[in-house]
Amino acid sequence: MSSKNAKAAKAAKVVKQQDDTTTSVMDTSPKAICNSLIGYPTGPQDVVFEIFPNPNKVDSMQPDLLGTCMFGEIEVSLVFWGSKTRDGSRYYYSCAMHDAVKKREAWKSNRGTIPPLHKLHFYEHRQAHSTDPDFATPESFIEAGGVWWGGMWVREPEDPNALDQIRYGVVFSPKPFRPALSAQAKENTANAVARLQKRRRELEVNAFYMAKQAQGQGQLDDEEIPGLG
Repeated sequence: MSSKNAKAAKAAKVVKQQDDTTTSVMDTSPKAICNSLIGYPTGPQDVVFEIFPNPNKVDSMQPDLLGTCMFGEIEVSLVFWGSKTRDGSRYYYSCAMHDAVKKREAWKSNRGTIPPLHKLHFYEHRQAHSTDPDFATPESFIEAGGVWWGGMWVREPEDPNALDQIRYGVVFSPKPFRPALSAQAKENTANAVARLQKRRRELEVNAFYMAKQAQGQGQLDDEEIPGLG
């Protein structure tokens, strides 16, 4: 969970008045509010919405967080359960997504349940930038003809004891949320790049020698060798 407080300015649209003056009007749509909450530059195709703590949770079987969003014409309900990984090293959220209309109809008819559309896991995300999500799905899912990855942002209040004021934003995006390289991955990448550069240098020098020998030249001075002259 990130300790950063998103303070991005709320999105506004400019409305032209008849007297040729401009007035800033606050965009209070759910997407604009959530964009302001997370401070992440979302795209036009992104599904952006806020989820909320379950005020009626009384046992571990009930979800911790609740929310709804739209995929095209389909209203989708989402429930989240927070937990630690088996080794206790990371926190994650399990998420079940249902067709909200069919779920309500099943409950009204016989208090029944329906299979979820998708089951997701939002794991702690290794952030490369301050605007990256706190949690993200390592795998994609397909809905409404598109492929989606999920990201979750957690915004804590200034008062650490005001737990009821913690806010959660979710984005489903056609693009994955790339994690930052781990320390080991950075070391391995640096070693691989250094070896690649050395090998390219060796090939360049070898090609230069072969070209000179083909021209019948003998011993070369250092200044004639690429990179040494």
